[in-house]
Amino acid sequence: EEAEEVSRLNSSLAEVEAQIETYKSQLTEMQVKCEKFDSVSEDLGKSKVDISSMQLQYDSLEAELSKSKNDLEDLQKRYDELDRQFLRMEEALLSEETSSKL
Repeated sequence: EEAEEVSRLNSSLAEVEAQIETYKSQLTEMQVKCEKFDSVSEDLGKSKVDISSMQLQYDSLEAELSKSKNDLEDLQKRYDELDRQFLRMEEALLSEETSSKL
């Protein structure tokens, strides 16, 4: 009777040890997955920082482009005004030449 009890306890102990090994294996797998997750999470964090930096660069370039467009419009207005002045001066000169010939 005692031998049966010892045999049964040894069998139960072997089952518990097998379960512990299974849990250890599963725990190791989970740790590996967690490390991969942490690595991916870190890469994602770096990507977010890169995206933020790129957005700031884009915003800066967009502001420069807007300023350049405004500067170009101002130059176009000045050119148009100078062109009108030149035409008026040319007309005045032609008018003066015509009246001096008469």
